[in-house]
Amino acid sequence: MGQRKLTYPGLRSICVLMCLGGHFQVSNCHDIFRSIARLRLLVTVEHDLMTALQNYITESRILLRTGVALPCHPNITGTKINALERRLLHREETVRNMTGGIEVRVSHPTQAFQLIKRFIKDWKPLKCEIDPVTGHDIISLLDRNIGILPNISDFLGTGRAIMRLQSTYSINARDIADGNIPGSTHIHGILTVADCYYIGEVAYSDGDNHYCVVWMQEALRRYREGFPIKPWEHPTEALLLEFLAYCYDRAGFHHKALKYTLELLTLDPNNKNGLINHPKFVENVQNSNITADEEPLYPMTRLSPEEVAYHKTCRDEMNGTSSNKMTCRYLSHNPLLRLNGISEEVINTTPRIVMFHNLLSEREADVFKQLTFSELATSTILHATDIQTFKATQNTERVSNTAWLNDTYVPWITKRTEMVTGLSAESSEPFQVLNYGIGGHYAPHLDVTNSTTNNSVVSERIATLLIYLSDIEYGGGTAFLQHGVRTNPRKGDAVFWYNLHKSGEMDISSVHGGCPVLLGEKWITNKWFNYYAQFDKMKCGISPED
Repeated sequence: MGQRKLTYPGLRSICVLMCLGGHFQVSNCHDIFRSIARLRLLVTVEHDLMTALQNYITESRILLRTGVALPCHPNITGTKINALERRLLHREETVRNMTGGIEVRVSHPTQAFQLIKRFIKDWKPLKCEIDPVTGHDIISLLDRNIGILPNISDFLGTGRAIMRLQSTYSINARDIADGNIPGSTHIHGILTVADCYYIGEVAYSDGDNHYCVVWMQEALRRYREGFPIKPWEHPTEALLLEFLAYCYDRAGFHHKALKYTLELLTLDPNNKNGLINHPKFVENVQNSNITADEEPLYPMTRLSPEEVAYHKTCRDEMNGTSSNKMTCRYLSHNPLLRLNGISEEVINTTPRIVMFHNLLSEREADVFKQLTFSELATSTILHATDIQTFKATQNTERVSNTAWLNDTYVPWITKRTEMVTGLSAESSEPFQVLNYGIGGHYAPHLDVTNSTTNNSVVSERIATLLIYLSDIEYGGGTAFLQHGVRTNPRKGDAVFWYNLHKSGEMDISSVHGGCPVLLGEKWITNKWFNYYAQFDKMKCGISPED
């Protein structure tokens, strides 16, 4: 028997086209989702857009009453204006029902997802639906803010962020969809049928069968329970069944693929994709070595041992390797440290990892953010492709924005970092300042390049001082995988560890990751100390491992 060709649902929402200057095109990527600070700007833009749209509707109704609208303004018809008004009322109701103000709207994952979705699905395509003359204020507002408006990459990135939070913190889709997020004291950002469908579609486009099934099932459940669907939202029961059948088939779950295809054909006997796929799914079931009862409920997620350890450490489920020799003391070897009430807490003894509490004041932490906000750019990862060549790339392993602040702007802070660490900041890199985005994280990594050139070790980062510039409601800690240790971020505190042994050899046990931010906004700054500058500070040990 010849191979049957399967027909699968296409990406009906991911491939959103923008109407710019009369031509359809996909805009450039801005990666707004990687920075909560940048995302905050969208709230103001949306408020201005709602005001401009209300003015446009009012003016259009006047033109319709006076009969001027035709033929000079073909986009101004009673039907079109009524549709725009319904959507505006829905947007106003959505924003009005949001609780917690601007901060919650951008730092709560589902509300942030809905904010980006509204710009992608509603606001940006609006340029194609309005009259270019009377709608000049709306078009001008969108064009003026083009540099901060989200795009398809932000929509995809936000969907992936929600799935990352699910995986890391073991949260089921129903809790997230219901706005029930760990650490949150109120219900925020309840997802619609369409929202769940869009997240499932992101998983579909990524080839992630597990989360495709999870989110399409949640969308189907909400659909069948009667959750409201707006006329302009296109997910149908048939479409959800199509996606479920395909994602199960792609995962090798042939019985479930056939089950959902039979449901689809019962609902719509003439469904083209269902009719084409049904014979192949029947054939797959006949050739299957397992029964329907033996198929798991969901396709498995495949995580490496490092990812499992990372997630468990972020959830604080690891026992840790710290001994009972951990200590906490106020630093008194310098009068300035005594004056500021800076304390040192050892959270791991071998290797030594310490927390410095109250290293920065609230005002000093804010100075870093104020001086670098306008310079934030998408964070990259440095890959060593050979001994001499390095390539910096954007990556889903690191979801944040980065800026650099020269020590000359905050010399007293640099001096204080030397006091608490006992190291010299001579020849050190500038402060690296980061603002994390929706579900922002940095996958497990080392702060050294492990380059093997003769001169590389002298420029390596012997130690890291990571300073928290904001409080974080839930998540966002620094996880040390091999020791099962995770920090609890608090504004003004810092964590310090060594990346190299005294010999200059890399300490692989310093591998660490930035846990995803579930609730709140994360700002940090890194100060990396140079190996060369410590020759008169640190004596060599008796073994290479010292």
